[in-house]
Amino acid sequence: MIDVTTQRGRATTQFIVYGTIEQLRDRVRAIVDQDRRFRWRAGDNSRIILTTRPNWATWGETITLSFGAAGSTRTSVNVRAKPRLATTVLDWGQGARTIRFLYEQLTATTG
Repeated sequence: MIDVTTQRGRATTQFIVYGTIEQLRDRVRAIVDQDRRFRWRAGDNSRIILTTRPNWATWGETITLSFGAAGSTRTSVNVRAKPRLATTVLDWGQGARTIRFLYEQLTATTG
């Protein structure tokens, strides 16, 4: 289980996975294509921004994944989830659940 820090409805974590930045970008794109709750908003070589739809617990989230090389075959990933509604103080753990889901999906295919 990955350790996710949460504070005032915001969640963050950092981890390292096997694969290049390009491979992880492709995998994130595949996750977005397969899971209807995510929408791709922006992306470049070092960062991807996703959003989620509102649900019973939140008005939706903005998820930022930042990538950095951690060797020739590994990539450092910093993930931050924040509510789309700036005044949200409590997200009922939705941000942490979203981050854990992305972590599980990325490590399931990259090791």
